[in-house]
Amino acid sequence: MPRPPSSRLFALFLFVVLTGACSTRPAANSSSGLPASPTVQGVPAPTATLRAASTLAAPTAAPPSASAVNPITYPDPALLDRLDGYDLTLRIAFKGTHDGHAAETSSQYTRRFRRSPAAQFTTVDTTDADGKPVKMLFGLVGDVQYSQAAADEPCEAQDKQANYKVMNPASMLRPVRQARLVGAETIGGVPAQHYSLDASSFGPGMPAETRGDLWLADPGGYVVRYELHVQAGEAYFGQGNQGEQTTRFELAKSNGAELAIPQGCPPPSDLVAMSDASDLSRTPWGVSYLTASDARSILTFYRTRLEPLGWTLRASSDQGTTALPGLEGDPASAQISQATAPAAQNARGGWAVFVLAKENKTGTLLYQPEGTLMRVEVLVRSKDAAP
Repeated sequence: MPRPPSSRLFALFLFVVLTGACSTRPAANSSSGLPASPTVQGVPAPTATLRAASTLAAPTAAPPSASAVNPITYPDPALLDRLDGYDLTLRIAFKGTHDGHAAETSSQYTRRFRRSPAAQFTTVDTTDADGKPVKMLFGLVGDVQYSQAAADEPCEAQDKQANYKVMNPASMLRPVRQARLVGAETIGGVPAQHYSLDASSFGPGMPAETRGDLWLADPGGYVVRYELHVQAGEAYFGQGNQGEQTTRFELAKSNGAELAIPQGCPPPSDLVAMSDASDLSRTPWGVSYLTASDARSILTFYRTRLEPLGWTLRASSDQGTTALPGLEGDPASAQISQATAPAAQNARGGWAVFVLAKENKTGTLLYQPEGTLMRVEVLVRSKDAAP
């Protein structure tokens, strides 16, 4: 059974997300078996060339003939990630008929990117092949990847996997082969070159009723704004479908605003770090940093800070050798197996295990030499969780 064009877009996007983002959670199911809509490409042509006419002609003048300019890779999402930060929105909507009945659908994709501190999130608000609403989220903050397969499912976090990438909706824009230069404009404070688009801008296969506009940052070459309207029937949208598809893309530079973790996603740990901490990294499970302090000072610091909060020191590498006062003969230390302790130890480094009984949590402290400093890592997890 044929489906509206939005179902095709959904199937395409899920394919790109699942193969490009490498998420370990299954995304929402799509039963559509149709090929992707020809108005959207999952991967832009790597050598797409933008051609422009001369300067803007007067409204009554005949259109100038196109003249070649230097080749430009367009669209190239990698150009966006050279920015310090940006927020973008892509909305693809269809209005027309499906098997003679009125049909109106839309999908919206948003992406927020920051270079420092490193963070990026892409969210998807669309419908599946059966017309049900779907909301998904994919993100990366430092070395932590986030995913949410549906609005009624939890946002999960895990250590970043090799080759994990967050899908950029800018890669869904159809590559432009040629366009007519309208002139220089400023969009959202960004100097840009404005180009007009028609069917010939995209090569063979585009319906005659194709029109649009494109703004590329100058300098920079990245997409600032993109609008495309395609009026077509079954030959383009598939059996039983006819109407107009509208694509709107808008980008805004972040101007240094830090990216917040989306509501409902596990925030970075607020575990305390020593005052001279450097190379500080926080995850939802703990903290890692470098310090000039020695092993005894590190353990004393965490005892001083954690015990007033209800944590109890159950065992440490100091015990039985250079145990701190009050720890000698602690019967709890005999219950800590070697498997509980981090494996890596040496004369200067060490470990400690704290327990927060009222919340059924275990905190593991590991400190190891790294050059002339000491690497400190603190991991907090539920006692029932897998190591």
